[in-house]
Amino acid sequence: MSTHQSKNGAALDKRNWYFSLIVAAVVVAIGVALSASINPLIGRAVHWDWMAVIAPTLFIVLGLGLRNRWV
Repeated sequence: MSTHQSKNGAALDKRNWYFSLIVAAVVVAIGVALSASINPLIGRAVHWDWMAVIAPTLFIVLGLGLRNRWV
């Protein structure tokens, strides 16, 4: 298992996949809900073709980032 250094020099293990993917799913769900709620209020339709690309990409990148402690 790979370790990373924290700001104070202590070694950190990777997070488990369960935690990383749950947090990523919650963040993506909040983003989709905000997009679906706010866009109509400001007179724009939700661009689902954009969300079809952005949401899965964000989920993958955030899941990997959380797992490897990049974020």
